[in-house]
Amino acid sequence: MSQQKEQVTVQIPLEALLNILDQLPEDALKAVKQRLDERLQTSLPSVVNDPTGEFWRSELGLHILREADESVSTEEVRCILGRLSGSLAQDILKGREES
Repeated sequence: MSQQKEQVTVQIPLEALLNILDQLPEDALKAVKQRLDERLQTSLPSVVNDPTGEFWRSELGLHILREADESVSTEEVRCILGRLSGSLAQDILKGREES
C-alpha cells in the first residue's frame, strides 16, 4: 500500500492554541519559536523583517503607525481598490474633492 502525504487542516481557537503552547517545556517552546521566526523571515516583506526597526522609527514609518486603522481589513482595502480604474492618483484626488 502506498502512502500519500495528505494535509489536514484543524481549526483551533487561538486562545486554545496559546494555552497548549503555555504547557510545553522550554526546549519545545524554543523549537516552536525558531520555526515561527524562520516562517516570518521568509513570508513577510523586508520592511517588516527590519531587525533594527529603523524603518518604523523613520518619519514615514512613524506617520504610518499614527495613521494606521486596525479596524480596516485587507479585504475591505481590496474591495475599494477593485472599484478604481485608471490612475490611482486621479481617483484619490477626485475622492478628496467630493469630501
